[in-house]
Amino acid sequence: MTLTVLGSADDEEDILKMVNASAIATEARKAYDEVFQWALNECSNERTKQIVTDAWRGKGVSSAEYKSQYSEKDNEEAYSIIMSLVSMGFG
Repeated sequence: MTLTVLGSADDEEDILKMVNASAIATEARKAYDEVFQWALNECSNERTKQIVTDAWRGKGVSSAEYKSQYSEKDNEEAYSIIMSLVSMGFG
């Protein structure tokens, strides 16, 4: 790919930095999506997937009110997966 830039060398350098930053962001998004998919694959049912998805999206899943919507087994499974995500640096 050829990049033709009219302007100073600084302008070209800035454009190349933006292109590199965009490529890094794309790779980061891909990794982010892969980790989320891994977490969903660890879930044994749709209820656990919902808990993990809610946590991933920032919803509070540890309140008694929230937990009461799901069985103890589903909450424990989801908590284990969420803690794995946290240990990987997510959340």
